[in-house]
Amino acid sequence: MSVRDASGALKGVVVLSLDHRHLMEFTQHITPAEDRYLVFPSYDSGNYAFMFDDEGWIITHPKYWDIRGLDPQGKLVAPYSVDSSPELVAKGIIPYNLRAAGFIHDNYPRVAEAVSNGRAGVVDVTNVGGSSKIMAYAPIYFDSGGYKQRGVFGGITIGAELQIFHKPAEEAASLIRKEFTQFVSESWMLISVTGLLVLVVAWQLAGSIADPLLQLIASTKEMARGNLSTQVVVTTHDEVGALASSFNSMANELNLRRDKLLRTLGALRHSRREIMRERNFKKTIVENIETGILTLDSNHQVTSVNGPAARILQLAPIAGAMPLPELLESWPEVLKGLEGAWPFQDPGPWSQYVNLDRKGKKLTFRLALLPLSSGKSAGDILTVEDLTERVNLRQRMERIERLASLGRLSA
Repeated sequence: MSVRDASGALKGVVVLSLDHRHLMEFTQHITPAEDRYLVFPSYDSGNYAFMFDDEGWIITHPKYWDIRGLDPQGKLVAPYSVDSSPELVAKGIIPYNLRAAGFIHDNYPRVAEAVSNGRAGVVDVTNVGGSSKIMAYAPIYFDSGGYKQRGVFGGITIGAELQIFHKPAEEAASLIRKEFTQFVSESWMLISVTGLLVLVVAWQLAGSIADPLLQLIASTKEMARGNLSTQVVVTTHDEVGALASSFNSMANELNLRRDKLLRTLGALRHSRREIMRERNFKKTIVENIETGILTLDSNHQVTSVNGPAARILQLAPIAGAMPLPELLESWPEVLKGLEGAWPFQDPGPWSQYVNLDRKGKKLTFRLALLPLSSGKSAGDILTVEDLTERVNLRQRMERIERLASLGRLSA
């Protein structure tokens, strides 16, 4: 989106870039079934949401292979079609485009076309797995950049498997029909016996019962559309009143479960942030101290090397575990200094000074070894300190002191 000043001159451009995992957060936890929020959606159930762009390409979906990508030659992969190879489909590398999915169900192209024209709606579809479902869709309006012509970024859908979608409404409707049928039968019997007067009374009675039942039917349909806060006013204490009370209890229970799940998801996100913060804190300390650190497993395999150790020993980054002699192949003096390090004889850490010569320059390293745990050996930590400057400084100080003593003697 361009940013302009009061005179209309271009000042700059604002860009919002979303990682694919961020887009998935909008759809992957939503389902229209009883548990309306999930950690991971089930594709086979047919109860999930997905998002697609203005050209019909899937951009978020429970099946990651439905996302369009590039082949090894860098070319865009063609959409899933009736001619797609079963082997490639089984590998999960064929993307899905609603405009090319008419062979699966003819409503998929209609949904893509409707969203491109800025329309929302509800259709019956059948997915690739053969699950029959009801799918609601709506456009995502966006009128900047390449989307300015149509005015939409794409669309978002939420679908429910037919049997699960209709189950609550069918159960409530069945119970309502049973009560209503019984009432009508009794009313007609009463009308046939008592005549016109009873007919008037029965009509009034029908109104007093049918209205709550109709209200209950309307509330059931409202709940089926996703409004879980729907409540029915209980005005009687008969079977219809008990049915209305049961309906209200069911709605409250669904709301409680949704709130509990949302709190659980919030706690999980908080725990994840704490873990990431602690990991980054430890990583910052290890990478910014002056001492080189190498972690070893119980078999003396090097599992990690921090930045100072790589700089002191001139080591390349390692991938996975690596034997210590192989890693320090160009430092035989260090390997020789570590010969007496294992096994530990004292409860405290082991240390050793190593003098070596590199490119005509004398170096002094201090090696220290300490176990990772105090119990059964789970590995060790090897520290390497470059004390060359410190040792050279001490030697120069000793030389100055000797010269000073010689001067005093000469005097």
